[in-house]
Amino acid sequence: EIAQCLVGSEMCIRDRTMLGGKLFGETWLTMALICLLYGIIVGLGSSLSVGFGDEGQFRFSYGSIIGFVLGGAMSYGLARVTVNLGRGGGAKIENLFDGFKENFTQAMILGMVKYVLIMLWSLLLIVPGIMKAYSYSMAPFIQQDADNKEWKHCLVTSKEVMNGKRKQLFRLDVGFIPYYLLGLICLGVGALWVTAWHHTARANFYIENVMPFIPELKKDSAEGEKSEAVVLPLLNEERPVFTGDPTENPPANDDKDDNGGTDDLKF
Repeated sequence: EIAQCLVGSEMCIRDRTMLGGKLFGETWLTMALICLLYGIIVGLGSSLSVGFGDEGQFRFSYGSIIGFVLGGAMSYGLARVTVNLGRGGGAKIENLFDGFKENFTQAMILGMVKYVLIMLWSLLLIVPGIMKAYSYSMAPFIQQDADNKEWKHCLVTSKEVMNGKRKQLFRLDVGFIPYYLLGLICLGVGALWVTAWHHTARANFYIENVMPFIPELKKDSAEGEKSEAVVLPLLNEERPVFTGDPTENPPANDDKDDNGGTDDLKF
């Protein structure tokens, strides 16, 4: 399983094909540019403006506030770009800003609440913070797809549907570590291409392994995903699709929560 995750799983190969296969093809270059814009607006500004002064006093500048406020809308747009690409569409730079045009308030609140919750869980221990980050990771994907874009609905839905799937997504992310290291060797520029590939892989994880478990989104699933089971490429196993019928057994919870049992908290 480790070798499959690190070297070349079926999902990773397909994701690379969706980017056009060629490193300097139009789709891959567009996605690299989109990831660069996302990083500048959200990540770079925040990282450069929060820190400690010469006398050890904490400083917090306007750049941090901008990144904190805009992060939700930018995550919404990035999810829209990658999901469109995963569904066979093209990568369009203008879609990166859909979060500002469609439902900025809810996207902003989702991003802020998600950040605060993860930070609070991380204050307890690093591991609970990481687990919560994976629990809430699909919220921007759900928000840009669902008719109900309320932040609380998307956050809770992500938490519920990721019960039992966090390990899969974690393995997917770990599989990209060698590629990021290789990208950093190429003067750091190659990491942009790896980031584009990584975001595309996460979008396909959502399309194939998350959407079929959300009844309100199943109508948008591809015809091939409406079978009796969903194939999980990273684990080479099958899991029954939960259709929302209360008489049907829900997806198994194969990961435990922070306290060693199932998570019975609202968030």
